[in-house]
Amino acid sequence: MSLLKPTLFFLFISYSSYAQMKIVGVVKNSSNAAIEFANVVLTSPDGKIIAGSVTDATGGFVLSVKQGNYKLVISFIGYEDWIKNISVNTNKNLETITLIESKNELDEVEVVAKKRLFERKIDRLVFNVENSSSNNGDILNALKVTPGVRVLENGISIIGRDQVRVLIDGKFLELTREDLVNYLRSIPAGDIASIEVITSPPAKYQAEGNSGFINIVYKKNKSNSWKNNIFTAYTQKSYPTLYLGNTFSLKKNKLQLYANVGLNKGNSAVESTSDIYYEDFENKSRRKFKNETDFLSSRFSLDYDFSSKTSIGIIAQHYTIPQNSRDNEILNITNNNTIRERFITRANSDQKSKIASYNLHLIQKLDTLGRQFSIDVDYFDFNKDRERYFFTNQVNGSDELINNFEALNYGKQDIENYSFKIDFEYPTKFVNISLGSRISFTNITSDTKLFNIENGENILDTENSNVFNFEEDIQGVYIDFYKKINEKWQAKLGARLENTETRGELITNETVNRNSYLKLFPTAFIQYNIKENRSLNFSYNKRLNRPKYWELNPFKWFRNPNSYSEGNPFLLPAITDNFNLRYTINKNLTVSSSFSTTDQGSGQITLLNEGDINQIYTRDNYYKSDTYRAQVSYDYRKIKWWDSHFQTSVFHTDVKVRPLYRNIVNVNNGTGVYFSTNNTFSLWNNLKFDLSFWYSAPNKVFFEKREAKSLDFGINFSFLGEKLQCNINAYDILKTSNRDIIVYTKNIRQVYNDYYDNRHFVLSLRYSFGNKKVNVKSKDFGNDEEKNRVD
Repeated sequence: MSLLKPTLFFLFISYSSYAQMKIVGVVKNSSNAAIEFANVVLTSPDGKIIAGSVTDATGGFVLSVKQGNYKLVISFIGYEDWIKNISVNTNKNLETITLIESKNELDEVEVVAKKRLFERKIDRLVFNVENSSSNNGDILNALKVTPGVRVLENGISIIGRDQVRVLIDGKFLELTREDLVNYLRSIPAGDIASIEVITSPPAKYQAEGNSGFINIVYKKNKSNSWKNNIFTAYTQKSYPTLYLGNTFSLKKNKLQLYANVGLNKGNSAVESTSDIYYEDFENKSRRKFKNETDFLSSRFSLDYDFSSKTSIGIIAQHYTIPQNSRDNEILNITNNNTIRERFITRANSDQKSKIASYNLHLIQKLDTLGRQFSIDVDYFDFNKDRERYFFTNQVNGSDELINNFEALNYGKQDIENYSFKIDFEYPTKFVNISLGSRISFTNITSDTKLFNIENGENILDTENSNVFNFEEDIQGVYIDFYKKINEKWQAKLGARLENTETRGELITNETVNRNSYLKLFPTAFIQYNIKENRSLNFSYNKRLNRPKYWELNPFKWFRNPNSYSEGNPFLLPAITDNFNLRYTINKNLTVSSSFSTTDQGSGQITLLNEGDINQIYTRDNYYKSDTYRAQVSYDYRKIKWWDSHFQTSVFHTDVKVRPLYRNIVNVNNGTGVYFSTNNTFSLWNNLKFDLSFWYSAPNKVFFEKREAKSLDFGINFSFLGEKLQCNINAYDILKTSNRDIIVYTKNIRQVYNDYYDNRHFVLSLRYSFGNKKVNVKSKDFGNDEEKNRVD
């Protein structure tokens, strides 16, 4: 404890400056979960109210009183009142107060306290999905109307940030961008309480992910009951898709069970264009896909409370995602608008991904003060097999055959990950301490082959085939200190230390690449409540972005004879420092400014040469960037039936390219503007409307981007006492959500546009039955960082 004294002195230096005495406590339930918004009332012996407050997100409260004798009453819906007579002659820390669930159940009367649609907390924005018409359909539809989040068919992002990590109940859900989108379609939004957008993660979270988190929080209900949800959705894009899923949850005495299964079947279309302007000719490509994506997902969890202090549980999670794609590409080589050559490619791609995750966890409470530790042991297995057959005819301007190419690309990737972590929660009289450690072991084998097909015979192309083995070991420790000093000040300081060791071996040419790095990742949150309805918040953290596993593999995956992509075994993680200052008024108006600086930034690089139509897509750590951002958001709720959230942001990025790439990659320093509005209209108890719109202005941040915007509409209505809910949604009604991207390589201008069938219509139904008092703890895996980097 002696090492903590300087920190504690800094945190509590203002604690003794108040003349009045302080009564401090933390309110939790029997499961040791914090109870937010509990009423805390202090009265005199004759019943006169002296002071009052409500608990915050941690369950904490502080009352300022004079010396004397009082009665303290703490109450919350569904729990027995906690009453105690106390004598105050000095500062008093009541530590943890446990509320007991009420035995007198209300069968005929339901009391509903409606939360704000959007809430701003110390480190996150909370979207209460259950109060929106987006609470039907799948969780992907709810994410589409979440402020600051952009959802397209090929991935999810936070506005102004390239990548984002998704969590479920505080645990990472790690899949590829494409598989993640497919998986989220299997989660009914009706099972979700809220979506949290976390732009400055604390030290407890793994250091991976420099673009923020999205945390999906399941509903929490009462015990000794069960519930079942049947969910189906019909989606019409260019082609139809049908989803059917069922969720069953049970909590009975010491046993908690959760089971979910989902099946999706359907197709989608992708249109891709690229125009490359060389000095003497133009290269214009038009490519169309039809993707058939089916998936079967299942999740099973079982928890058992051996005693009031000890709980053990298991989770098993499986996905099977077969995907079949048919695409046609016409590549025209033109000179003065005259076709010189044409490449016509027809391709079939088949791939199948199998994912299995297993988790064993133990939660052990040490006392009634909230001190506890948890242990997680995880295993993760990922397999992907894929084949791409393509046939290309090369013809001249008169459509006379010049040559043809026929080939088969084959790839197989196996990933195994084992991890172990332990976390301690140790609240003390002065500060709440969280600390823990985690170790992870990953083994990857990638086998990639290219066969040239000649006269019906597959001939192995040894130059473009390889076997790549990769090993990665990560050890990490962290510590967090949280203190609500008084009614005006609260602070959270922490640090995470991670050591990473990697070994990549290219079997084909016996090349071995090793890397090792030790990094410290500090975090800080400080909030000052200037007045009752005004607060100032500062946060800082350091994060890193490790390369995806496939990005490290130097295999070549061919799109056609003239174009392929490849990985880079020498990629390093990008390191980002984030600073943010936020000012909030009346909990509905927020003005913020931020600065982030990224070193060793990596991304895709297109290699082109004048007079050569070949296109090579590779990756490297080629830049350093500084980004400045200003943002204003406003929640409007002055009309009872209208909830609205407005957000606008302006950001400017300065980029410096490594000397090696200054004559290859042309990037821009530029400014971007983004605006969004999300509106929910509750006209009747069983009828809600959603109307959302976002707009991203043209900008030259890194690359030149044209404008993009999207108008979305939704309607939700319920029957049978809200047991049956119907949701109708239309997204990207104007078909304007995609944009042209303009890139320069060696001053060769390129214009790209990829449209992922974003305009679509969804009709969904959800039927719920059972006892609505269900309370199933949802827990995720401890090796989720590694799962996010698979492909």
